[in-house]
Amino acid sequence: MNAAISRARAQDLDEVLSLLAEVDLPVEGVAEHFSGFFVACDGETVVGCVHRRPA
Repeated sequence: MNAAISRARAQDLDEVLSLLAEVDLPVEGVAEHFSGFFVACDGETVVGCVHRRPA
């Protein structure tokens, strides 16, 4: 796998929600705070994500 990390795009939201649900993490509030998310993608597939809170 060769994952690239970038700021999440609106079209990544569904994949991020699925990824979080798959590992039993909460999805509440994700859509409202999605502008603070970054994703790791292997090709076009989201394989990881992280949210960065503003300082």
